[in-house]
Amino acid sequence: MNNRAVMSWLDGAPADMLPLDDRGLLFGESVFETMAARNGTIPLWPQHWQRLQHAVTAMGWPPMDRSLIEAELAAALSTPDQAVLRLTLTGGSGGQGYW
Repeated sequence: MNNRAVMSWLDGAPADMLPLDDRGLLFGESVFETMAARNGTIPLWPQHWQRLQHAVTAMGWPPMDRSLIEAELAAALSTPDQAVLRLTLTGGSGGQGYW
């Protein structure tokens, strides 16, 4: 029996789909972290955050809103004792081509 819950957010709000013009889907313009969570916390969160900041800088994207990301992660951690979370950031919607 599969008791896994899948929860998704887009720009700080619950969502069940991405726009078709999302650059992560069209061009692979994205970064992600996969994180283990236990008892409502992400034990290695500082290391994950540091890697995300490095990746976002390397992509040339604006700085992330840490409080928004942490709020989304907290919502995902509200029930399970153990979870695996995947946080994916994309280049967003719009624009044509790679540049």
